[in-house]
Amino acid sequence: MGAMRRIGGLVSRRRGPRAEPAGDGAYSGSAIREEYRGLYQKFLDRKADARIEPFLRLLLANGLIDCRANPREAVLDTRIKIQKLVYFAQECFGLTFRYRHTLYIYGPYSPELANDYYRISDIGDIPDGGLEDWAGREEFLGFAASHNSAEWLEIAGTLLYIYRNEPLSIDRLIFRAKRVRRKYSRERIAGVYGDLIGCGFIRL
Repeated sequence: MGAMRRIGGLVSRRRGPRAEPAGDGAYSGSAIREEYRGLYQKFLDRKADARIEPFLRLLLANGLIDCRANPREAVLDTRIKIQKLVYFAQECFGLTFRYRHTLYIYGPYSPELANDYYRISDIGDIPDGGLEDWAGREEFLGFAASHNSAEWLEIAGTLLYIYRNEPLSIDRLIFRAKRVRRKYSRERIAGVYGDLIGCGFIRL
């Protein structure tokens, strides 16, 4: 509500500041909305990472994901696996993607990655090949086959992300991961932590 002031015998209401100030360099609310709409559209229109299609085809061909069409239509566990397997391939096995992950409710998550795989109409239609230059391919496939569980990947991805981004002691790292993934026991998280040490991804 604007302030009141008296002018002669009349009471005038002084208006508060304009919601959309005019003048050079000033942005109105609608202009800001348009700017963000434009940025979001650029995000949607960006060209997909060239390696994501052959990578998903590789996962499917080796029985690592259960998805015969668009991942959007797959069960949640499949989408969790895709996000985490891309994260591990990028962080630990030398496969270069341009995705940036942040810590989300199921561990490391990349909206750019989700946008890319949602645009694929059918993974089964993607031809084989395309990753012949990936030196860590066979090692990755062995790792993924041995840890092909959405739960394990969720916990392991969370631990690895925290380990690489926050300098914490072992106890603090496990405590931090437990705070993020409350549904898992400390013992379960500690067990996965031991697995990551065994894989060489976390060093004491």
